Amino acid sequence: MVALTKSILSLLAIAAFTKAAPTTDADSATIEKRDVSCRDDIEGGRASLSGAVECINYLASLGDTPCRGGIGGTAFCNRPGVQITGIADTWQGAESPCNNVARAAGAILDRCSRPGDNTVKGQNPAWGNGHLMVDIRQL
Repeated sequence: MVALTKSILSLLAIAAFTKAAPTTDADSATIEKRDVSCRDDIEGGRASLSGAVECINYLASLGDTPCRGGIGGTAFCNRPGVQITGIADTWQGAESPCNNVARAAGAILDRCSRPGDNTVKGQNPAWGNGHLMVDIRQL
């Protein structure tokens, strides 16, 4: 009886682990490499952390509205001490839903913010479109 119970528990554990991978959400089923850069190679230009949070919340509130960036850079949000910009890597420009731009900016905050002086600076490709670079820096 003990051997039968162990076998059943083993089968249940195997079944649980094989079904654990998400399959319904396209974003979670696709693994994307994130290339967050804190741009420590550039002096200065660190933005206000609180202003960056305001901009990210604003961009997230726009949902699926397209955020389109040009090759020379397009400001998506300005707040005192901060600007979030979209920079395309092609002359045709590039776009991504604004909530995906907000996700990329959030990753910059997670990786590059400095709580000691409440600043942030960095860049990261937008979710869903690696041709659109999201940049946070001082305005």
